[in-house]
Amino acid sequence: MARPAPSRVIAPAPPNATVRLYRQGLGDCLLVTLDDGSGSPFRIMIDCGIYQTASNAKAKIRAVVEDIIEASGGFVDLLVASPEHWDHISGFNQAHDLFAKPSEGRIPGKLAVGKVWLGWTEDPNDPDARKLEAEKALALRGVTAALALAEARSATALAKGLGSILDFFGANRTTRDALEFVRGLAPETPRYCRPSDPPSSIAPGFRIFALGPPLDPKAIHQLISETEVYHLGPPSFESEAFVGVVETQLAGRGLEHDPGQPFDVSQRLGMDFEQAPAAPSDAPTDAERFFWERYWGPAADDPLTDQDWRRIDSDWLGSAADLALKLDNATNNTSLVLAVEFIASGKVLLFAADAQVGSWMTWPGLEWTLPDGEVVRGADLLRRTGFYKVGHHGSHNATLKAKGLETMASPDLIAAIPVDEALAKKVGWGRMPLPGLMSALAEHTKGRVVRTDQDFVGIGNEAVAFEAALVRTELFYEFRINP
Repeated sequence: MARPAPSRVIAPAPPNATVRLYRQGLGDCLLVTLDDGSGSPFRIMIDCGIYQTASNAKAKIRAVVEDIIEASGGFVDLLVASPEHWDHISGFNQAHDLFAKPSEGRIPGKLAVGKVWLGWTEDPNDPDARKLEAEKALALRGVTAALALAEARSATALAKGLGSILDFFGANRTTRDALEFVRGLAPETPRYCRPSDPPSSIAPGFRIFALGPPLDPKAIHQLISETEVYHLGPPSFESEAFVGVVETQLAGRGLEHDPGQPFDVSQRLGMDFEQAPAAPSDAPTDAERFFWERYWGPAADDPLTDQDWRRIDSDWLGSAADLALKLDNATNNTSLVLAVEFIASGKVLLFAADAQVGSWMTWPGLEWTLPDGEVVRGADLLRRTGFYKVGHHGSHNATLKAKGLETMASPDLIAAIPVDEALAKKVGWGRMPLPGLMSALAEHTKGRVVRTDQDFVGIGNEAVAFEAALVRTELFYEFRINP
């Protein structure tokens, strides 16, 4: 009788994660695959966007979605969308026909979604979220009106800056349209994530923590820190009165209709000094003659000398730049920030979206108590970060120092930056990525810093070894993260 062949025990594959970072340009889109070794990977799609003025933007983002369909077999377990900026969510407009509606199920050539996660700031039933939305809508109105006035008055530099910020919110189809589309992609109501939520074990072998948006609206509006950013930006302010003035002007009504004017009508000059007259009137008043000689016309003592340097009539519109900056940065601080943890080893993958100072400053103080009583702190997650998707394309106030990058102590830390420096400069976002931040990232990662707008070349033993394992195509970089 033949003896049975000895049985062999096949050890399960070790858990691992892969991150596919797409190279569509100035924008974010990632496909994260979490595999606990059971052979049933869990896939997460994070964002899907490209900056509005990028060349061939629609074709590029559609190619990204088509690749995700192929790589995932047409299904992602979880879709994460954040923040409400065109460079993060435009694809849900530009490639909406490539996504399957829940009623369609899984069909060839389309991407079906299991669950949708958004930040709590998108929760229609949260009063603080609705207040933030109203503030953002007011600012958006003001910046839009100020842009139209700046263009009408040939304030070219201001118009360019305002336009570059408004590009983050879309044109005919807006970021709001994109988010509404995302809400309807899953069979059930989206989860609106809060840092106070317990970590999710939705992916076998992994825990997912939500670090942001911060629960305190004041933190959402915090834009700078004197000690924690690699370069300081200016503070900014907004005012309902300013928005009222801009909209009054844009409607073609005189300043007498502006309720915010500090002087009574009887104390004003009573003529429109907002537009330069082409020539003095035939019978000028004393005021008209004075302003023509000293303000509008050529200098009285030298007819060849232009008096443009005296004119500040459109300078008040410069306040719109502060309003636009606050709109942009507060939107960034509503980013849904996720930390994905290998349960067995504790290694963390950090996806910071565009979170800026106010959000980052809250993370070290976050705490979660696990079912077994273990307490996990935000500072622990930062310390154990082995993969960092760099925030906001490497801008100056989207990666903190002591409370951020300098806390990341993993010896095999990898940093990945979705960026297009040439386009950023073209639209006026000059130092993106910031050179000082790039230097700090290179030091902390031992050269393992990947930019989507450049071909990676490893310098140093660790970076050369990393390069050998890096998967790269013209469309994406892919990283394998071991526990």
